Amino acid sequence: MLELDGTIIVIAISFIIFTLIMQAIFYKPMTKVRNERSRYIRNNRRYAKFFEAKKYHLIDKKQSQIIKAKQEANEILNKETSQAHKKKAEVVSEALMSSKQKVEGHKNELEQQKNRTKEELKSEISMIASDISSKILGVHIPITGITDELIENVLNG
Repeated sequence: MLELDGTIIVIAISFIIFTLIMQAIFYKPMTKVRNERSRYIRNNRRYAKFFEAKKYHLIDKKQSQIIKAKQEANEILNKETSQAHKKKAEVVSEALMSSKQKVEGHKNELEQQKNRTKEELKSEISMIASDISSKILGVHIPITGITDELIENVLNG
């Protein structure tokens, strides 16, 4: 059978001491490094998730600000365009009214000139007719029977 003597006990004790020494020297520091590394990775993942959520929040916020700014710009553009159209319509209306007034003024002036010229011609028609007849006939004949109504009919055509 198997004899048990003191060497087996010494070997067992030395194995237990060796295991404790190995655990203290190699396994504890390695376990500590592994735990620190796991904690570091967990913290970095947590920060990454936090900053990713913050990134999406900021992107959404900026996009809503951009949309709002575009809407405000469109409103301002539409408002200014409408004001410009109104101003244009006013200017065109004023120009049309001014030109109509000028045309009417010139028409009246031309009508007055026409009337003055007719009046001047009325007084000279008898004399011109007498001169024409004397040049054609060679004898001076006074022209009678020319009324203002007859001259008016001839001038109005």
